[in-house]
Amino acid sequence: MVRCAFAHNMAAPKWDARGPDFDREFNLPLDGGSKIDLAFINGIAFEYEHIGGFAQWFKIKNAVVRAVNGT
Repeated sequence: MVRCAFAHNMAAPKWDARGPDFDREFNLPLDGGSKIDLAFINGIAFEYEHIGGFAQWFKIKNAVVRAVNGT
């Protein structure tokens, strides 16, 4: 969802979380985890605070890399 926010407009990213698959709370089970209510933020400007701050972005990226690499 974060990638989509930037993919549609890098200069002014906004959340695009429409439909039944995204109309829910999403939990990021990382250190200092975050809960994001996608239904609430759909259509608003992306803020790093929505995901738990800028440092959380690197934790998300690292978790995705580990998952893709199977480690």
